[in-house]
Amino acid sequence: MPMKICLIEADPLLLENVRLWLAGEPGFRVTGAYASGEAALREMPWQGAEVLLVDVDEPGRCGLELIGQVHPKLPELQILAYTISDNRAAVLGALQAGASGYVLKGCLPRELIESLRHLAQGGAPMSPQMARKVIRELEAPPRRPQPEGLSPREKQLLSGIALGKSYEEMGQALSLSPHTLQAHLQKVYQKLQAAPLVARP
Repeated sequence: MPMKICLIEADPLLLENVRLWLAGEPGFRVTGAYASGEAALREMPWQGAEVLLVDVDEPGRCGLELIGQVHPKLPELQILAYTISDNRAAVLGALQAGASGYVLKGCLPRELIESLRHLAQGGAPMSPQMARKVIRELEAPPRRPQPEGLSPREKQLLSGIALGKSYEEMGQALSLSPHTLQAHLQKVYQKLQAAPLVARP
């Protein structure tokens, strides 16, 4: 059965490009494509969509509000935040609203497709740029009370993502099952949310 995906993206060109990427990929079916959160909400539940790809850069925080409204109503729906920003406050806003993963616009189609597949399997996708930022954030010399640091396995995993390796490649290299790899990434996101949102000098 194809993975059913609903798209919300304010940029019409990007929305069409993503729709075409997914239409040409075996195992995917786009069940809805909308230019705003308001338009998407009028038609939910999008023909039984399993994954929601949401633009969180919409003016007025519409993407975050959409996630916050949809997640309690459709808790089984996996949500992937899609954004131009790797700012930790933006990441946390999406995760706290109910997103399970985070991918940056401008990524290669392969990276987006792999992230969607990983999300549908219960994972917590993260862009290479975000992985590098998390490594810097959690491993910088402490200037204030810090959350629990990264475990050796989490460091290996993030380093692999930062280098652009696929989840399958990392699972094979580290002898990790998909379930264990997903659990490690979810733990990293938990640690990221625990870190204080205070600018470093």
